[in-house]
Amino acid sequence: MRKQLDSLGLCFNWDREVTTCLPDYYKWTQYLFIKLFEAGLAYQKEALVNWDPEDQTVLADEQVDESGRSWRSGAASISQIYYSLTEVTALNVFTGREVPVVISSKNEFDGHLDTVMGIPDSSEEEAELAQSLGLSWISVLKTEQDGTQTLINSDEFTGQSRAEAFNSVTQKARERNAGGYLTSAKLRDWLISRQRYWGTPIPIVHCSACGPVPVPVEELPVMLPKVPSLSGKGASPLKMAQDWLRCQCPRPFERSRADHWMPVDVYIGGKEHAVMHLYYARFLSHFCRDQGMVSHREPFRKLLVQGLIKGQTFRVAETGQYLTKEDIDFSGPEPIQRDSGSRLQVTWEKMSKSKHNGLDPQEVLQQYGLDTMRLYLLYAAPPEQDILWDVKTDAIPGVLRWQARLWGLITKLRAAREGPETPNPSVLNKRERSEARKIWENKNYAITQVKLCDDFLKPLSGLSQVRNPLGSVLLGKGSVLQQPWPSVDPEYLQTPDTLQLSVRINNKACGSVSVPREVAQDAQKVQELVLNSPLGARLLSERVIKKAILSPRTALINFLVDE
Repeated sequence: MRKQLDSLGLCFNWDREVTTCLPDYYKWTQYLFIKLFEAGLAYQKEALVNWDPEDQTVLADEQVDESGRSWRSGAASISQIYYSLTEVTALNVFTGREVPVVISSKNEFDGHLDTVMGIPDSSEEEAELAQSLGLSWISVLKTEQDGTQTLINSDEFTGQSRAEAFNSVTQKARERNAGGYLTSAKLRDWLISRQRYWGTPIPIVHCSACGPVPVPVEELPVMLPKVPSLSGKGASPLKMAQDWLRCQCPRPFERSRADHWMPVDVYIGGKEHAVMHLYYARFLSHFCRDQGMVSHREPFRKLLVQGLIKGQTFRVAETGQYLTKEDIDFSGPEPIQRDSGSRLQVTWEKMSKSKHNGLDPQEVLQQYGLDTMRLYLLYAAPPEQDILWDVKTDAIPGVLRWQARLWGLITKLRAAREGPETPNPSVLNKRERSEARKIWENKNYAITQVKLCDDFLKPLSGLSQVRNPLGSVLLGKGSVLQQPWPSVDPEYLQTPDTLQLSVRINNKACGSVSVPREVAQDAQKVQELVLNSPLGARLLSERVIKKAILSPRTALINFLVDE
């Protein structure tokens, strides 16, 4: 993967790479695990796991539990104690009163509960149920004329509003250990299971007399031993390594170093990982802050959830089997399975080897080159959106055409500068001067917008060594990396606050309209200015506009209207 990233021209400081499978890193994960264990948030518990006979399995699993204080929902829980199944009353341990037990035909109540405390005053359904069963109850709610409800017949809670009483009752239930706020029904313990020999060891000693005991911090990290062979069969290879708990003495935790490097400036993660990764990281960061290990509470300053590059998948409709492209007949109007002729389901999914829709970056690089691939990725979609990768119908042909136009322009400029004499711009005709002006404006606009982009600078490699440069932007020697960053021409900075916007109707030039430069890229405002101008009133006021297209590169707007 590092070779692929280097081949893409991406510049990383590999000296600062964090390799999570190395002992220097998982020493700290083991340290955090021990801190969680000592705080009572990690414990050993049996759980079902998927057994794969090909795995080299270490038989140890622990779970991390979150207290749930930050997962309160808009409901409360009061503990109920039942006598035997033959009795039809239950003791409300909060009030000390017996209440009847009613078995409902519902699979579950609101909030995914299997039991609830019925309060007829607060629910028409419960009131109707109590009446139908002949049950009596004490009213606890009074509705005022303005629609608000207050408690009555409720001891110290009498007189409180319904919202105030909700919090008061719940707090008292917590104090008496008889209930409290409900936690999210979706919250589950986190399972940490080491089913593979090469996983980070869990730093817990299993003592037959004392039970699970954490490894002393000064003896971290717990490292895996080297085993003679990994056959993939039978029991764990650790059975053959009786001394696998021995390890080197590490450095202690240094808060100053953690505070220097944290929080992370930008967290970048794919959509399928970002939610849970973010949750785990925030939980551990908050835990470390509560333990006094770090000064920050949040682990990241900024979050970017990047989109996925999806590929086409082809599945047999009857069986759901994913097919390779070699098994598909594309000759007809719709793809079919080559052998059986079965129709196929065609979808876009995350690239995966098992779905046969992956793409090797090296193949794309060899076919199109680095510059084209990078420009395509920048052009296809913003980083937070998905890309549907189909080289036949996607934007790569457009990128290739743009590159061809750019290099054609560079070739012409080189030819003009390579003559024995310095070119004289005054000999250009009116059309050529207009085109030169547009190029000059686009160049300066790009410099103001682009902070640093190799793909923007690379065409300047073809101009860096011309014989007769007209400006001082290029040094005239060396590669593009040795050239200074181009600066905006002073004349461009003195341009008026307005510009002339060319107007086209059904691709035919109709004139121009003066618009403020600061709104020149706002399609909605530009359209309004044109329609309110004399030109727009004369040519567009009585026509049905189907679409208005504002050019992102030149001062031009094209109205598509009904003829």
